[in-house]
Amino acid sequence: MCWKMAPIFKGLGISMNTSSFYFCIYYNIIIGYSLYYLVLSFQSPLPWSKCDPSWASQNCTDFGDFQLLKCKGDDFYENPNGMCYNRSDLDTPIGWWSKEKRSQNTKPILPSQDYYYNYILNRTPGLENSGEIVWKLVIALGAAWIIVFFCIFKGIKSSGKVVYFTSVFPFVVLIILGINGWTLKGSEEGMLFFFKPDFLKLTEANVWFDAAVQVFF
Repeated sequence: MCWKMAPIFKGLGISMNTSSFYFCIYYNIIIGYSLYYLVLSFQSPLPWSKCDPSWASQNCTDFGDFQLLKCKGDDFYENPNGMCYNRSDLDTPIGWWSKEKRSQNTKPILPSQDYYYNYILNRTPGLENSGEIVWKLVIALGAAWIIVFFCIFKGIKSSGKVVYFTSVFPFVVLIILGINGWTLKGSEEGMLFFFKPDFLKLTEANVWFDAAVQVFF
């Protein structure tokens, strides 16, 4: 009867279930990333705190300063452009020897960004190259689905108890991270940047787009 009153809403329930299905997959992927980073975070120092040649790009920049090569010796060549080359292969640079040249010609990339794209995702140059299966992420995603299953397999009884944890735990983590952030050097500048609005941003379309996305979620 209700569909006769408003036929335009036919299929609304199916559409909502379909969108929920895709959102579950999307959020479980994020949970998989979080679980994997949680395991990695038990290392000291954190693997993404410094540029590692095994996954870092040429523009990778550690906190505080650039990682420069000591381009000295008969086997190396100091190019005036600031890059260091191996004399056996003058077409492929192996790094930077000049901080000034690097600052002028390239945009520094944080090690955490390189670590995510080059090690965690093992990202390929383009869509035409799908690359290999990243098994560590497959295992993390499988663990995320297993956790979800044990949270809801008994129905509303088990999920109701899980909510006690999921609703309180994020606030505990935020308080811990907040206290840690407030004790870091330069925290005053960060707090000032957070609480001092830049009204010119309201003229940018991306700001309104992001706000609309948050409304739908």
